[in-house]
Amino acid sequence: AGRTLNSGPQFVVVENPQQSPQGPIEMPPFMIFSLIFFPILIAVVVGLAVYGFFFYKKQEEESRVVAIPLESKILNLKILKESGRLEESLSYLFNAIYMDLVNAKYNRVRKDNETIRDFAIISVKELKLTPASIYPFIQQVEQIIYGKPFKITEEDFYKTCELFSPIYFQLTRHNFVLNF
Repeated sequence: AGRTLNSGPQFVVVENPQQSPQGPIEMPPFMIFSLIFFPILIAVVVGLAVYGFFFYKKQEEESRVVAIPLESKILNLKILKESGRLEESLSYLFNAIYMDLVNAKYNRVRKDNETIRDFAIISVKELKLTPASIYPFIQQVEQIIYGKPFKITEEDFYKTCELFSPIYFQLTRHNFVLNF
């Protein structure tokens, strides 16, 4: 054994192999976090905005639902009908009940120079009431008031009340029920 080990500086040469252009690219941790967190954050904000929009629309629609006491007006309608004054009762249905509902919900009153038909057009265009419910009712009221005064029957009265029912529902979210 007489061998001695001399330890001196040793050099190890390691060649760095060329990385291919499609090789793995390491992303910093913040970049990975950003790619996950920001889309989730955007989705949550958009979701809340959509929910807020529909909640606001629902609240606005509910705030326009009219709740005014109409018992006395319906009682007057009944008295007019039972006393044989059918034309007056239908005129009352339009002028008192319908106009009060529109005034309460939209704060809109009929001007002196507006005809019934003019107000029907305004109800559809400005107040966004359904034309399929407004126009038949208005035509019936006009026909009774101007076309055949003092010649209507109870059947005409109830038909006009039926035509008024969808309008009443649209304004109050309640059904128009006559118990007479």
